[in-house]
Amino acid sequence: MDGTSTDDTKTTSPQTRVTRRWLVGAAGLGGVALLTACGGENDSPAAAASTAAATTEPPDAATTTGAPPTTERETTTTSEPAPEMVTAALVQRFIDEAWNGGRLEVVDEIFTFPYSISSLNAGTPPFPLMDAAALKQHVLDYRVGFPDINMTTELVVEQDDSAFVQTRLKGTHNGPLMGIPPTGNPVDFVLSATYYSDADGKLAAHSVLVDLMGLFAQIGLVPDLLTIVTGAMG
Repeated sequence: MDGTSTDDTKTTSPQTRVTRRWLVGAAGLGGVALLTACGGENDSPAAAASTAAATTEPPDAATTTGAPPTTERETTTTSEPAPEMVTAALVQRFIDEAWNGGRLEVVDEIFTFPYSISSLNAGTPPFPLMDAAALKQHVLDYRVGFPDINMTTELVVEQDDSAFVQTRLKGTHNGPLMGIPPTGNPVDFVLSATYYSDADGKLAAHSVLVDLMGLFAQIGLVPDLLTIVTGAMG
């Protein structure tokens, strides 16, 4: 040995060390693991950044924003009424087609028999169970008594298989009604009824409250309330 020692350790310049530390930091920010380190005097932060940018794919927008991926939704439409509106829809057909239009055949389509009507008016006798013919005759009696009959719906409240329906009947008493001869008087009175439908989607029963005193007063069968009060005060 000549007494001269050889140092095999490779000397790393300060610039190279800085470059390597910069690349490791850039890899952490960009999510890219750099498996090889850059060496040499010519390595610069600008060149390393260019290399990292070229090898890094742009992140997905949904990943960076946390938004769920966009999916297509199928929509379906139906022309049938919602189940909770079936009863009210049947009642409206009864009003439009039978009471106002005189098409009594609709009774066969939307009612189930025997049909039950309960009167909520105090002192009125109960209705017998009706078949289709009896229910048609019930409507026809009013259409004969008021040939220009017009029934309109003022309020509907639906729940499950029932519907509360308030209607207003207007017309002229130009025909016999409940044994009362025609008077020619105009009438305007309210009917309130709760209808029930069955599992087959047909009307099965209803209870009704009729402003009978108002009706009878308007056709002159009984004095109206105003006349009674005026007479009592006079």
